[in-house]
Amino acid sequence: MTVRGGPRNLLAVCGLCLSNLAQLARTQHSEVARAHNRKVRFGLNGFVIVRDTEAEACDQLCEIIAHADAEAVEGFRESVQTAGAATSDKKGMWADSSFEDLVQYNDGFRTQLIGTPEQVADRIIEYKKIGVDLILTGFLHFQEELEAFGKSVIPIVREKEAELVNRGLLTPAGV
Repeated sequence: MTVRGGPRNLLAVCGLCLSNLAQLARTQHSEVARAHNRKVRFGLNGFVIVRDTEAEACDQLCEIIAHADAEAVEGFRESVQTAGAATSDKKGMWADSSFEDLVQYNDGFRTQLIGTPEQVADRIIEYKKIGVDLILTGFLHFQEELEAFGKSVIPIVREKEAELVNRGLLTPAGV
């Protein structure tokens, strides 16, 4: 994936999986940031489903997809494919998105922030390791799930971050 345009300080992306985002991060850090003496920070859109078990989280994902408005999802697909045809690569960012991906309009399911608190925290740490500075989260039941996320996932993330910073494997947040 090539990102066009001038120097930037923040690149926000929608729902790239870990391997695709890692490739983009390497390219942006090496080619763009160094050429303009900048540090590129990354923001990522992700939909979060945290449940007590992985099976419960996966069941919730299946239920969300099963209850999706198929006409709205297909309408969105048509719109983004038309827009994608006007991009330099003639595809755009949603060209490879499945119906299931597009149920959450910014490919938020692709981030795989779905599972137990520990699994979601581990995934967040993997994104942080490749340079993601900000994750814009979406939730099914926003108020209740955001509060639960703050209580059950964020403390695990902070603990894992601190361990990696102490071992020199992660730069402290905000640096």
